[in-house]
Amino acid sequence: MNVKHGDKRFRVSARWVVDASGVNALLARKEGWWRPNTEHPTAAAWSRWRGVKDWDSRELAEKYPNWAAPVYGTRGTATNHIIGEGWWAWMIPLKGGDVSVGVVYDQRLVNFSQHGGRLGDRLKNFLCKHPVAREMLENAEFVEEDVHRRKNLAYYSTTFAGDGFVLVGDAAAFMDPFYSPGMDWISFTTSSAAQLITEQRNGSPLAERLENITGIFLLAIAVGSTLFIKISIITWENTIC
Repeated sequence: MNVKHGDKRFRVSARWVVDASGVNALLARKEGWWRPNTEHPTAAAWSRWRGVKDWDSRELAEKYPNWAAPVYGTRGTATNHIIGEGWWAWMIPLKGGDVSVGVVYDQRLVNFSQHGGRLGDRLKNFLCKHPVAREMLENAEFVEEDVHRRKNLAYYSTTFAGDGFVLVGDAAAFMDPFYSPGMDWISFTTSSAAQLITEQRNGSPLAERLENITGIFLLAIAVGSTLFIKISIITWENTIC
């Protein structure tokens, strides 16, 4: 690998390259292995917000006593989800009082406006169709410098490893942020990569191991895709708006 640092150029070589480049998926995109997951065609929009109401405030408890009464814990320090037909949204408290608010939606079922003002405004307009989001975001404002959107969230690489390289984490595939499976995927792929490299360094033949790791990774993606589709259907069918 040729590296340029300031005015200096130098070459680095290694027996193994571990691609942990995240959603940039450096090797998969460069080599043409990157594929969108067409069975789970989701997109997302999100931002950092200020002025989001406190889930545990007296104001909301008095305004909606039936909503507040069943909860004996603390909502405000947890991740809260709002569900609609074909979409789900998160509200995650951040350090300093800001809140991360975003939505993930099925592009086949949800028409998220592509035009008509700033992305943050479109995100708020979309979420405020839901009564809970409308209440929580009533006086909230998004941080203009921290608004994002990404299409085709779910993707995978058709190749995960070869003699001298292995893809891990989001560089190998991404499914859905619901239930945060990404950390499990990172642990699974990195431990598999470490085992692969260790076995090679100990003199074990690579061919069978490479075939196994590719099969296991593809199976995990297929099972995960099916589960998320079923979870989404069950969730949408049982939505209470």
